[in-house]
Amino acid sequence: EPRETLAASLAAADVQLVTLLPDYSSLVYPSKLAGVLAAGRPVLFVGPPGGDIARLLQQEDCGATLAPGDAAGLADTLTRWKGDTGLLARLGSNARAIYERQFPFDRALIQWEDVLRHCVGPQ
Repeated sequence: EPRETLAASLAAADVQLVTLLPDYSSLVYPSKLAGVLAAGRPVLFVGPPGGDIARLLQQEDCGATLAPGDAAGLADTLTRWKGDTGLLARLGSNARAIYERQFPFDRALIQWEDVLRHCVGPQ
């Protein structure tokens, strides 16, 4: 998606899906999560229930986590969410709030600089 239309594209859906195979949970953090949170949409995460993303969604009340292969849980969650526009609005508002607190560009840049300094070591 072109950067100019990405925000509108992410905001077009009522819910956003983020997936992560459990074997990769200690290696990667799906970058799409930041865009989903920025769009202010509830996050439906299919991945390791005990991982960082699952904890974030639970602590911040901005989505739900399902284990890979949990088709019944997915259907139940989507059915519940479809019938509760107030819940979707709350989850989406919470998603946007966590984005503003934890994912702003200036903070990400500082964290990236810290990682690079750590890798390079003292000069």
